[in-house]
Amino acid sequence: MDAHRGMTRVERGGGSETKSGHEHAPRVLVFGASPAPDREATHPLDRLPCDVVSCSDHRRLLEAMVQRRPEAVVFELRKDFPQDLGVLQLMRRALPHVALIVVADNDSLELRRHVQALNPTYYAVQPLEPAEIAEALADALGTRVVRAH
Repeated sequence: MDAHRGMTRVERGGGSETKSGHEHAPRVLVFGASPAPDREATHPLDRLPCDVVSCSDHRRLLEAMVQRRPEAVVFELRKDFPQDLGVLQLMRRALPHVALIVVADNDSLELRRHVQALNPTYYAVQPLEPAEIAEALADALGTRVVRAH
């Protein structure tokens, strides 16, 4: 658990080398889409060379956004999605170029319109395979998903 309660930092995979030759793993924030602890070792995000921070509430997500300046955010909308959308709008203003992957539990026209206004990199509706999120994140970050044989 991170020093800030409610945030869990998980180093996944190896880093990718930057142009300066230093090791740098893309920073990813995850809200509401993190795997259960007992499944963590087999979760598809483990196959990506990312530094992942899972946030348990909106305040932690916004703090991590400011502190970490992520390259990508994976956000699972909850049933009270109007609050989630407000947080995503703040995030979009602060980090307009961050890769945004949004997962919803329904495909209502109202929700779809709100999400489209956020210009997400990827939008999916449950149910979906966990590998779909990993592949969308890999595409957004320009990395590869290592496939299990």
